[in-house]
Amino acid sequence: MSENIKLILFVILLFFAGIFYSFSNFYSKIPGVGNNFWKIFFISILCVICEYTLRVPAIFFLVKDMSSILIYTIIQAVTFLVVILFSKYVLKEEVQPITYALLIVIMTLIIAHNIIIKKE
Repeated sequence: MSENIKLILFVILLFFAGIFYSFSNFYSKIPGVGNNFWKIFFISILCVICEYTLRVPAIFFLVKDMSSILIYTIIQAVTFLVVILFSKYVLKEEVQPITYALLIVIMTLIIAHNIIIKKE
């Protein structure tokens, strides 16, 4: 499998893991969920298990040759994007423009890192 396809598949798996991350951390903030602690607790645990079921194999099988700093940066960027989307569309919160600016800076750094590494 080519490196580009592996990277695209890695980002897609991280996107789905980010969805589970968002639900596990912010499920109790979803309008209409209620305050049943045990329900929220068990749903959060289930979402965390699903998140790591996607994330760990994606790292191990798809990008094990990549720098650990770059892997972590990509994970954080994709998770940040998913949380922004989750906040805006599920929680109906207002997302400030500075949030989008930070996301653009992070993505630019990832792209710049890849360009610099490929030139060496």
